[in-house]
Amino acid sequence: MKDIKKAFTLIELMIVITIIWTMMGMAYAPYSYFQKKAQVKIAAKEISRTISESRNMAIHWVESSSWNLSIGIYFETLSWSLENNEIKIYWYPYEFWTGSKVVLNDDFLINTINIQKDIGIDNIWIEDNEENVSINKNALFLFSAITWEWNYFYFDWGNRRDLVLWENNKINIEFSYRWNDWNLEKVLKYYTKTHISDY
Repeated sequence: MKDIKKAFTLIELMIVITIIWTMMGMAYAPYSYFQKKAQVKIAAKEISRTISESRNMAIHWVESSSWNLSIGIYFETLSWSLENNEIKIYWYPYEFWTGSKVVLNDDFLINTINIQKDIGIDNIWIEDNEENVSINKNALFLFSAITWEWNYFYFDWGNRRDLVLWENNKINIEFSYRWNDWNLEKVLKYYTKTHISDY
C-alpha cells in the first residue's frame, strides 16, 4: 500500500496568499494615513522653530562690532513645486529695514530649510479684529535688528508689496500634505504681539 502524502493544492495556496495580501492592505491604509499626519505635525514644529530662531538671530546676531543684521523669513506659496516646502532665511543690514533695498537676492541668503517631504505651504493670510486679509502670495517676514520690530512684505509676480499690520494681528500659515485624499492640512497661527506660535 502506498503512503498518501498530504500537501497544499495550488488553489489553497492562492487563497492563503490572497487573504494575507488583503490583511496587509487593510493594515497599510491607516498606517500610511497616520504617517502623513505625523509629517504634518512635524512640519508645524519646524515652521514655528524657524520663525522663533530667526527672531532670536535678529535680536542677538552681530556681523561685526558695529553692524547688526535684520533677518527675513521667506515662504513660497505660489506653486506645487519643490520650492514651496522650503523656507529661506535672508539677512539685511539694519538700515534696509523699511527701504526698497529689501529684495530677494541670493547675496543675502543665509540658509534654506526644507520642511517635511511632500508638505507644501498653501496660503498665508492675516487675521485681525475686523477683517481677514488673504495674501496667497510669496511672503517675507522681516525681524528688525536690536528693536525686535517686524515688518511684512509679499511678492506679486516678482514685485514687492508692503502690508501695514497692527501689533494685534495674527499671521496664519496654511500648509498640507500633497497628493492626499484625507485633507491632511494644518494652520499655524503666529501672534505678532506676543511672538507665540500656535498649532
